[in-house]
Formats: sequence, C-alpha cells, structure tokens
Amino acid sequence: MKSFLSIVLAITPGLLYACNVCGGSANSQNLGVLPQFNKHFIGIQYLSKFFQSYEDIDHISGKSSSDHYQNLQIWGRYTISKRIQLYAFLPYSYNKSNHDGLPVIINGIGDLSMIANYRLIRADDCNPLWKHSLQLGGGIKLPTGNYIPVGGSEGLPNMLPGTGSWDVIANLNYSLQYGKTGLSIDGNYTMNTANNESYKFGNRLNVSILGYHTLVGKGYTLLPFAGIRIECYAKDFENYRKHWVDDMTGGKVVFATLGLQTFYKRIGFNVSASLPIVQVYSDNLVSAGLKAETGIQLLF
Repeated sequence: MKSFLSIVLAITPGLLYACNVCGGSANSQNLGVLPQFNKHFIGIQYLSKFFQSYEDIDHISGKSSSDHYQNLQIWGRYTISKRIQLYAFLPYSYNKSNHDGLPVIINGIGDLSMIANYRLIRADDCNPLWKHSLQLGGGIKLPTGNYIPVGGSEGLPNMLPGTGSWDVIANLNYSLQYGKTGLSIDGNYTMNTANNESYKFGNRLNVSILGYHTLVGKGYTLLPFAGIRIECYAKDFENYRKHWVDDMTGGKVVFATLGLQTFYKRIGFNVSASLPIVQVYSDNLVSAGLKAETGIQLLF
C-alpha cells in the first residue's frame, strides 16, 4: 500500500515542496460525496489543519514552529436544472503561527469562490441497481480577502486571509453506485495568477477518492465514508515578473480519511478526520498533522 501511495505522489504533476504554512489562504474547494443532487442547500463548514516545521533536518538541534489554520466558510448550491448547478464559497480565516514562542495571529474574510458544474452523465434508468454521475465544471476565485501583511506576517503569505489574485478553478466529480454502496472521485485544480505585489501562489491540485455506504431509516439517512485525499502544491513565486521562486513552498501529501454524512429531513450534517500517511514537504522539514472538517447544511 505504501509503495502504491509513493507512486501516486511521484506521478502527480511536477508540483512540489512545502513550507511551514501550506495552504492557508489559498484553499481549494472539494465537493466530495454529493447526495440529494436535485436540491439546493446553504451551509456552514469548519476546517482545521495543523503543520509542524523544523530548521534542521535532524529535528533535534533546530528550532521548530507550529501552524494552525482554521476556516469557517459559508457555502451553498443552487440547482438551475437537472444538469447545471452553481456553488459558492466564502471563508473566514483564523490562522495562528508560533515561531520560537512568538505567536502570530491573523484573521479575516477570505477569497470568494464560485463554481458552475454541468452534469454530463446520469445513466441510471436502464439498471436501477447501478447509478453513476459525472459532473465537469469550473469557476473563479475573487480577491475579496485581505492580502496586506501585518505584524510579523511579512514572510508568511499563506497566513493572510486572501491571495490578492484572480484565480481559475477546474472541477470534476464522479460517483458510481451499486445498490447502496458507492465510490466518489472528486478533483479540483486551481490555476493561480500573480497578485499586485507580484507574488504568485503555486497551482494546487486536490483529489479525493472515497467509498461510501448508504443507510436509510425512518426520516433519516446515514452515509459513512472512507478513503484517501491527495493534496499537491506547486512552488510559489516571490516575484513572478523576475521568476524568483520561493524554495520553501510547495508539497504533496496523501491523507487517510474517515467520515460521516447524515441527513434528517431537510438538515444535513457532516464530519471527517484525515491523517497523513505519505508526505513530501521541504526535505521533511515540514510535516502535516491532523486535518478535520465538520459542517451543517439546510436543504430546500
């Protein structure tokens, strides 16, 4: 299994080293398992991520730092037709970095993202046991979040709520279900541009492969799921016009994920936890920790 995951990381397009602050302001949006396809919803989602970094590769003599990124985002879906859906995400970030006992805390509204998906495949009419769906789409991320360094954050651009750039998002979501058991594959690629300060965040790829099983009771539905999530970050550019690469950025990681979605009438709830099982971050000077998500949705 470990060899397989190493191969996955090796062939993921040429993206990659990491920093002590990976993916704070430049989060990609994953849709994950998407039941209740034809309904609109609005919800609140909470995301927490931990990182630890070291100045020396032996992890003993060097100084260390810890980083905790938290996002609380409003998101929703509006179904225009049987094939077209719109999604929107607006995060609020609370990021904390602790370097040698000197904490830096930055919070604020992040960048607004909007995605439109088109459902290409829905071939479930001929065989009621087999169902599958393919959605393709894309969108943009607007620079609505703050990208002005403050109080010790000058060297930590990922700490800031926004990226200061207009970015393009490509999205794919595929599900295959037999009876009540299914597989969901979700991919999201963000192509970042340089901001007014000529800083360019590296392009980002997020992929989740999750197996799930549906349990239906009186008025409620339970959907436990498990699988892997792959996150890849290209190196940032400190000055894109001059092609100055930020060497302490970029990285890739495979998480093992376990979670649960539940629906009761028009209320949905989800929770998941992800632990890294393979990661390559800056010659092992950076390590990712627990990633946790939870949220609630109102369907209408």
